[in-house]
Amino acid sequence: MPAAVLCVRSLLLPLCCVLLLIAPATLRALEPRSSVVERFEFELRDRAVAHQGGNALNLKVTYTYQPRLKPAAYPDFTLLARACDEFFASYPNRTDFWEILNLKLTRLLLAKFPALASITVEIHVAPTASIPYPRASTVTRTRR
Repeated sequence: MPAAVLCVRSLLLPLCCVLLLIAPATLRALEPRSSVVERFEFELRDRAVAHQGGNALNLKVTYTYQPRLKPAAYPDFTLLARACDEFFASYPNRTDFWEILNLKLTRLLLAKFPALASITVEIHVAPTASIPYPRASTVTRTRR
């Protein structure tokens, strides 16, 4: 093999190795930074509660996760559902407006589940004999 070919070959091999090392970092730098928001929701239907003399509720709970959670940090949604049921079972003030109750519920859930970035709870109250109107409260609370 001629000396010129050997010289070019000896220069190309290290250059190719350097390019292979640099290329992935360069491609990552050229990719646009993306933002991911994960959301999960569930419903609790036909929950009988003693609040305001006894009512039937439907709850819709929607939440977003903190960014970059490890798989083990995701909460089981049934724990949030159980926390809602426990909240209603032990709620001390039976006459608070639904909005006040919902503010307290969202505060409790956000404090109890650190993997959540935000939570929205919709409480739909069925009509009763004394209040024949369907009504609802929606509260969204975001972690600071």
